[in-house]
Amino acid sequence: MDDTGSEKTLKQMGVAEFVRRFKRDIEECEDSRFVFFIGAGCSISSGVPGANELVKMWLRNLKKLRTGDDANLEQWAKKEYTDYDESQAAKHYGKVIQELFLNSETRQREIERLTDEKDPGFGYAVLAKLMSHNDFGSHCNAVLTVNFDDLIADALYLYTNKKPLVIVHESLVGFVRSTRKRPLVLKLHGDARLEPKNTESETNELSESVKKVLKNFLAET
Repeated sequence: MDDTGSEKTLKQMGVAEFVRRFKRDIEECEDSRFVFFIGAGCSISSGVPGANELVKMWLRNLKKLRTGDDANLEQWAKKEYTDYDESQAAKHYGKVIQELFLNSETRQREIERLTDEKDPGFGYAVLAKLMSHNDFGSHCNAVLTVNFDDLIADALYLYTNKKPLVIVHESLVGFVRSTRKRPLVLKLHGDARLEPKNTESETNELSESVKKVLKNFLAET
């Protein structure tokens, strides 16, 4: 909500403008605070497939299981999912993973397989250095992520001397504090090794406890 009580809309801006605004605020405003929100696209350069590629891969495997082959995959997918568009396959992530992997244990194993033995790329290294910066880190040392991997935490361990507080489960969300000094990583959909949330019912909405903490936390940034 904004000051008038209306819903806020996301503002789009170019990278260069964002960097200039970000630099101005952390240098000129002592109490400025930023929280980074990152998604699956950030991990592609580290070898973790994006949601679009995952869905297409899973659909191929699902068709093989149901029909015995993967011929005419796109035609089959459009019959199974009436609004299926290969360029926007990620829209069906929750449904496809639930239909291919029939229980939470097999879904967890798949996510762990996809994220295992991956190293943080350049972008994660830069973000880690920024979050741990001696002068400006306190302005921007929190990350909210829907990713299951450990890449931002690994980058902090590898490239800085700051050990992050990583919240991997909603039962731990009470430990989130806006006054923290160390970097914070809050995994909104869980961890690859601990009940990752994948299906539509699991990811459509955050729990009330998480929403309450986030509301208070973000209000102070």
